[in-house]
Amino acid sequence: VDSEELQLFAISSDNSQFHPAMFKPQVLQPGGRTTIQIIYLPRVVGSVDASLTISTSAGDLAYEIHAEAVANPYRLHPFVGTKIPAGVTYSRPIIMYNPTDELLHVREVFTTESFLHLHLPDSDDALGDAPEATLSSPTSSEGMWQIPARSEKEIIHLMFRASQPGKFSGYVHVKTDRENMVLPVELHVLRGGLHPTPKDFDFGILTSSDEQRVVPISL
Repeated sequence: VDSEELQLFAISSDNSQFHPAMFKPQVLQPGGRTTIQIIYLPRVVGSVDASLTISTSAGDLAYEIHAEAVANPYRLHPFVGTKIPAGVTYSRPIIMYNPTDELLHVREVFTTESFLHLHLPDSDDALGDAPEATLSSPTSSEGMWQIPARSEKEIIHLMFRASQPGKFSGYVHVKTDRENMVLPVELHVLRGGLHPTPKDFDFGILTSSDEQRVVPISL
């Protein structure tokens, strides 16, 4: 109603790739307006549709979103959808490609999630026991975070370990002298027991009854 104030309670999305930035409940006076910033952090290449719901004192307002994601030119990718048993260490290298004709400098890599640990490729000690784990461009190893033109290099190692089952979500931030990037991390820790790898099996197409094909499975 034009003569009444409007209370904005919350904003939700049906797609985890979209979320509001620093939204706080607020009140709009009659005739007032506000701007809500939505962050799109794609996890897959291609088109995506989502619906935002704005909860207000006048009811819920739906807002449809369409976006298109392209491949990362630095060949960085999110670490999502991984399932690991409780107590098992998850370790993955973060490898970065330099798509330019000039030397690329990585300035800083950090995460604000205490359950994620970062360490240099040649280091045996994982960092991240503090609430914020940060690795700045090393001065003791000249060239470690310098990526030559049209080549790739492992810049950091991501590690994770949890003793309790559940879903763990966070981000790894990569800052360079050209662009800054954010890598989503979403890990599902399973309860103890036997867990097969892979989960699904593809035997392809067998063209005769005598043909055999073996797919290995790890427990």
